[in-house]
Amino acid sequence: MAGRKPVISTSVKGHRTKAEMKKKREMEQNLSTFSPLKSKPPDWLNDDGKKEYKRISKLLRELPVAELDSTMIAMYANNYSRYIEANESLNKYGIFSVEESEEMRVEQDGVVTVIERVVSRRKNPAYAIMIETGKEIRAMASSLGMTIDSRMRLNIPKTEEKKTLFDAFNDDDDDDE
Repeated sequence: MAGRKPVISTSVKGHRTKAEMKKKREMEQNLSTFSPLKSKPPDWLNDDGKKEYKRISKLLRELPVAELDSTMIAMYANNYSRYIEANESLNKYGIFSVEESEEMRVEQDGVVTVIERVVSRRKNPAYAIMIETGKEIRAMASSLGMTIDSRMRLNIPKTEEKKTLFDAFNDDDDDDE
């Protein structure tokens, strides 16, 4: 579906009719009717994935995230654990891995010297895994409201804003509809 991503009604800028604002508030109130997010991770996640699931599920309770989103959160945690695993492989083996090598034995004055020559090198496959999981993590984090940009779109107010004199008079008009 093309178009702009939805934002919380309190962060909408520009002129909106009272009917549009009322419809938007009703849609937002319906978000709270879904089952709340549980903090127990799925069994199929590895240890790193389970830790990440627990960590972010606590933080996501402040956002309009529900149990329906648990699969997306599990996928995020799984990609996160794969990213960590690939990073550990890169730290251990480096960016390049030796594909083929050949040994030469040289004997000179009764001393045998072994010379190893690398025939070809290629990029460690863990590097590609890190790039791919990094893209997935960024996309899922944005969808779940875990990036600064996505939280700015939500702009969930913590306290009720002070009303101006103009707002006090405008509230009386709400009863007409």
